[in-house]
Amino acid sequence: MADIAAELTTYLKSRSAITALIGSSTGARVFAERPKQATARPYLVLSQTGGNTITTLNTASGIANASFDLISVADTPSGADALSTAVHGALSADNKTMGSTFVTEVVTNLHQDTGDDLPQDASDTPRYWARSNYTLWFLT
Repeated sequence: MADIAAELTTYLKSRSAITALIGSSTGARVFAERPKQATARPYLVLSQTGGNTITTLNTASGIANASFDLISVADTPSGADALSTAVHGALSADNKTMGSTFVTEVVTNLHQDTGDDLPQDASDTPRYWARSNYTLWFLT
């Protein structure tokens, strides 16, 4: 089975609405769990929050799911919202191939958390973020 987190990362890095905001290819600012120190904003952080392989009686069904928090970080609230909106647009259509993984459905929690982090490193600029949770259902 493919690494769904890696497949999702690669998929997001290939969507033009997202790469217009965070860069493209190997320079795209998409990170697993934590951004690199002093990363330019905006950027996207993926954090896997769960997942299951579905079984019937004692046999794997060939279907699995994985849940992710996708956190859009920017210099302004509108910047974080713009990136979050681009991510939502990229994931909103069902039945997509992410690398070698066929995703049958993407379920989003309709509630989006937003906020800001206090300025750090003698800066007066806070980081603004928008966090949404997505569950991907896919074939194994």
